[in-house]
Amino acid sequence: MDRPFPLGVTIPLRQPSSGTEWARLFREAVSFGFTDATVDLPWGLWEQREGEYDFKGVDAVFDAAEASGLT
Repeated sequence: MDRPFPLGVTIPLRQPSSGTEWARLFREAVSFGFTDATVDLPWGLWEQREGEYDFKGVDAVFDAAEASGLT
């Protein structure tokens, strides 16, 4: 179904989640007709110790969104 405008959803992240979980959430959003997603990624999940960063979780979010077709 073509939409005349993007239909978006915001997904809040409050704890680390696997790429598999993100893929499921994004597929579900697409099945409801959403075309865009905003993901709330609290900084403290990626910098749990000052100056030490782990962006693997952020990469998993972007990979899952791209695979699902969300922008």
